[in-house]
Amino acid sequence: MSDWTKYSPADLADVRAWRARWVRRKLAALPQIEATGGYETYAANRKAVEDLAGHLMRAPVSPARITDAAEKATVAMLGIRATSTTGLQGALQNWCARVEKEHGE
Repeated sequence: MSDWTKYSPADLADVRAWRARWVRRKLAALPQIEATGGYETYAANRKAVEDLAGHLMRAPVSPARITDAAEKATVAMLGIRATSTTGLQGALQNWCARVEKEHGE
C-alpha cells in the first residue's frame, strides 16, 4: 500500500494539485533545446529532466515510480499514472494534465 492512500480525498486532491504546480514550474525552467544549438542543448535538457525525475523518485512522501524506456515513459505518483511516447518530459507533462483535469485546475 502506498502512503498516498492515507490521505482523505480532499487532502489527496490538494497534495496532487500542489505537486502538479511544482512539477509544472520545474518543467518551465528546463533548458530549452535549440534547433541550432546542436547536441549540447539536448544534453542539458535531458540531464535536467533526469535530475527532476530523480528528485521526484526520492521524494520523502509518495515518491514517484518512473520508467523511461525507448518506446514509452511512465510516471506514477499519488495514485495517478501517465505515459508518453515522446519521452520522460512528455510523461511528466501528461501527469500534470491528468491531475489538472481531474481536479478542475
